[in-house]
Amino acid sequence: MAHDYISHDDLRKWQPSHIVNTLINEVDRNAAETVKVYIGREPVPEDSLPLNREDYEAMQFLPLGTQVGFEPSKLGKLWNALAKLALHIGIPTSKDVTVNQYGDVEKIACKVREALAEIREVSEGTLAFVGIGGQEVSFECSCGAKNKRRLELLNDGQTVNCIRPNCNESYKYEQADMSFVRRVFEVVCSCCNYSNSIPQNIIDKLPTNRAYLLICSGCGENNYLSWELNVVQRTMPLTTD
Repeated sequence: MAHDYISHDDLRKWQPSHIVNTLINEVDRNAAETVKVYIGREPVPEDSLPLNREDYEAMQFLPLGTQVGFEPSKLGKLWNALAKLALHIGIPTSKDVTVNQYGDVEKIACKVREALAEIREVSEGTLAFVGIGGQEVSFECSCGAKNKRRLELLNDGQTVNCIRPNCNESYKYEQADMSFVRRVFEVVCSCCNYSNSIPQNIIDKLPTNRAYLLICSGCGENNYLSWELNVVQRTMPLTTD
């Protein structure tokens, strides 16, 4: 559900607790909160004046459902504990050390029951939301995909990757005018000096043992980009007592 508002590349770390915290910080600050939703029994007339709080309190509302909240840090600790108890085998320090292939059954069972209790509580919810309320801003990527974010959760200079999985485009958010500027790397053709713009993510993700082929848009010449190591020798400044 959250991928309407955030790219997989923006999740950065893969651990569940990190993903949930990223969603809270960048998509919906109420993602882990208990939220109850109600609907008015009678529709509000289109020609009615703007309603105030007293008007809404006088209405009759019917419950639609509930999103059950949870503690991301607590679930993260349970996940780590289960991995430590049941998923990982210790590496011996020498061939004489015996490796225990199975964990302690009682400890594992106890932790599983604890995790199930938390999961059952969350599963009792009847609704799930992403991005409740707040002003929404959007932009269209050069690939045609519509990207949207909650304005209150955007930071000046923040990088936003396109939500389309196979797109390499990313954008820098500029708070001054609420715009998204395409992040590019300029490459001047070695043959005709034409300046080619390629997505910054292509450069950032380029492996050190591989070259990227760039066909110049000006003359069609093949240009190859690759990372290389450089030795930089720094001279210490002279100091006087």
